[in-house]
Amino acid sequence: MANASDTTARPWWLIGDDRGLYLCVDWANAGYAVGYAFGDIASFKSGDAYACLIAGHSASAPANMGANQGFSYCDDATTTGQYLARSYTQVGGAVAHAKRAYITAEMGRGGYAFPSPVDNGLHLAPVYLTETSARRGAARGLYAPLHATYGVAETGDITIQSPDNLAGRTLMAIALACSGPQKGNCWLDITGPW
Repeated sequence: MANASDTTARPWWLIGDDRGLYLCVDWANAGYAVGYAFGDIASFKSGDAYACLIAGHSASAPANMGANQGFSYCDDATTTGQYLARSYTQVGGAVAHAKRAYITAEMGRGGYAFPSPVDNGLHLAPVYLTETSARRGAARGLYAPLHATYGVAETGDITIQSPDNLAGRTLMAIALACSGPQKGNCWLDITGPW
């Protein structure tokens, strides 16, 4: 994956377990990645046989890295290219999903100061997947910072252990493409399994 046909190496990261994966590709070699996902979600529905997501671009040749890409936006809007296998009703075909965290913004572009002035900490929230007006479940191993952390960490520069309520877990920062030239961060659990 690259934004140009050349021989320049592009950094990429693949993080996953036996039930799902996140692929992050810095396809413009710009210091931030586009994030894609595929696999099981942590469904809130008991016996959910179709709790599987795919998160990709909304077009085969997007105008820029941040154009409706993978999982960098947490808002209530569904996006073409991001689907759950079926609705929570378990009938019909694939349904578009939206992502929601405690904040409504691009990952790592939340409104709180970093580090938190209250406890000098990093505060993370699960990323919930919604369809229409129903919260279906959570993306496994993916966390959104509640802080304005863009520019704080390049991909892989920071790993943390046991933030907030994630005792015994190690997470890695991934710098993501967001709107304009700015970037945000998501955090992926690299301890596994999720």
